[in-house]
Order: sequence, then structure tokens, then C-alpha cells
Amino acid sequence: MSAAPAAPSSAPSTVNPTQLSLPELNQHKQKLEQEVGQLTDTITKLRVAQQAYDMSARALGGVSADKDEGKETLVPLSNSVYVRGKACEVDRVLLNVGTGYFVEKPTAAAQKHCEDRSGMINGNIGSLAK
Repeated sequence: MSAAPAAPSSAPSTVNPTQLSLPELNQHKQKLEQEVGQLTDTITKLRVAQQAYDMSARALGGVSADKDEGKETLVPLSNSVYVRGKACEVDRVLLNVGTGYFVEKPTAAAQKHCEDRSGMINGNIGSLAK
């Protein structure tokens, strides 16, 4: 009977650089630079998302039914177009949970959701940076 073929390993392979030709070394260098660039890009995007969650959590922390109900505000229609409006029912907010879905939550629960997501993203950034 013949032995079963070895299962492919998911562990990174080791390369002895002294046994590689200059073109092979350049190829490995380019591959590593590309991987570092992709990781850097991913970390940058995660930091932008984390900042958005942090900003949302801070904004929700400043909302109070006592002082903000009926208060005039500007409602964004786009990044540069706003309409005047009045805040109502500030004890509940609509929370964008992704892919076009919104969930109505109490303000405190929405703030906690944003803080939790920010913490999760921070953990992902930490694991990528290792």
C-alpha cells in the first residue's frame, strides 16, 4: 500500500534567502511589499470606520430628551445640502446596521452598540498590526 499524500499545510513556508537568485529575491520582496500595502490599507479603512463609530457614540451621549426635544437642527440630505428640522422623539434613534438596514433603538442602546463596534474594530486593528 502506498502512503496517503500529505495534506497541504496552511503554515507559511520558510525560504532560505542565501539559496535564491536575485530575480527570486526581488519577486519575494515585491510580494511582501504588496502584502504590507494591503494590510496598511485595511488598517486605514478600519480606523476610519472606528472613528465614525466613536463620533456617533459621542454624539448620542450628548443627546438628552430634556434639552433636545423640539430643538431646531439641520438635517443632511447629502454631504453639502441640509434642510431645517426639529428634533422629536430623541429618546429613540434609527441606527444604520449595514447594507441599508436601519434599526430603531433607545438612545443609550444605540450608543452602547457604537461603542461595542468601535471596540471590536480596535481589536481587529490590533490583530492585524501583530
